[in-house]
Amino acid sequence: MSSYNRNFLASVIALLAESGGWTYHVALGTHAESKPPGFADIVMTDGLQVYFAWALQDRASLTDGMRQWIRELLRCESIECAVATPASLEKELKQLKASQAMFYAHNECQLSGNAEMNGSAILGRRGAELLNLFRHGNAHFPDLVVVAPPVVRMFVLDKRRRKAEVWIDAIAEDPGICVFVWQPGELSHIRAMLKTHQPTRR
Repeated sequence: MSSYNRNFLASVIALLAESGGWTYHVALGTHAESKPPGFADIVMTDGLQVYFAWALQDRASLTDGMRQWIRELLRCESIECAVATPASLEKELKQLKASQAMFYAHNECQLSGNAEMNGSAILGRRGAELLNLFRHGNAHFPDLVVVAPPVVRMFVLDKRRRKAEVWIDAIAEDPGICVFVWQPGELSHIRAMLKTHQPTRR
């Protein structure tokens, strides 16, 4: 990620944190596995839609993996969420790794320790401050995301169900799926979108 791209992502995260209502996840990649590489930089919801967004310097920065994620997400019509035991989630992940399935799995999105340090490096000078806002302002993101058109399937470990309630409740409302590729010149448009939407507060 280039410095300019890094600053742009930090600006988008700042807008989300300042909005006070969006539930969002930032895929810094420190404690995550993406198959193929290139999962969305930001996943967010307003209670009505789930947005998958890539914050890039320009569209020429799209990798083959990113294009595959975008293409398959655009084919999806619905999102499901299930609560899983550690054993069942481990079995699911093992099967996914042995197949051609697309998935994103992360480990403890409550960023801390090395994850916070690495995240700060990714986001630049504003990283520590923004990660602090992220850690305190958002619910736990589902532990596993599987994209298998026409459905996006998400799984939450049972022990983290309460932390992920906002995501579980939003997905239970049968939200729409939106996909964005954002570039630095669109920051004012992103700000307007965040202000225009009235996120569901629970």
